[in-house]
Amino acid sequence: MKLPNVSLPKYFSGMTAAKRYASTFQMIADMLNEADIPALLAGGFAVNAHKYSRMTQDIDFVIKENDFSKLEPVVPQYGYTPVTRTNIFIRYQSESSNDKIIDFLFIDAASFEKMLDDSQSISIAGKAFKVVSLKHLIAMKLHAARDTAGKRGQRDFIDICQLVSANDIDIEAGEFRDWCLKYGNADLYKRIRSACKGGV
Repeated sequence: MKLPNVSLPKYFSGMTAAKRYASTFQMIADMLNEADIPALLAGGFAVNAHKYSRMTQDIDFVIKENDFSKLEPVVPQYGYTPVTRTNIFIRYQSESSNDKIIDFLFIDAASFEKMLDDSQSISIAGKAFKVVSLKHLIAMKLHAARDTAGKRGQRDFIDICQLVSANDIDIEAGEFRDWCLKYGNADLYKRIRSACKGGV
């Protein structure tokens, strides 16, 4: 399965980054290989991979929390510096404002291995990546929609509804309801049912 064609920014010749690429994804593939860690594509590009195409301003990956120590010294060699960091997340920005922001979410090793087992292989810019499964993507979106207010939370809510529609998910099925109650809450499930029946 391949992602829809998306115009990705190019590195400019004036950049001081150690390596320059025609695609940010080509750079990330080399970055992850150099750090020698597995990673799962999530966020907007994962949404695209699961049949709902939309634009996104950043590239999101999930990694094992213990692997960040391997990645941390590698990223600056590619012209990216951290701009936001918490105990579960770090955001990197390029020296060029035209380049995509890269986010890494940290999770425990056991959870990562479960997600890796369920992941799918895709090709982007000629490089192989693993993308989170539809179930895990919706679970992440449910968690975010439950806990995040404002435009960000609404975007995650819309993503859920569009993923449901694009993948013909039965919102009345017990499995989907269980996902919503486990990763979201009863009110969120009610809102999803209403939106999906009425159209988003």
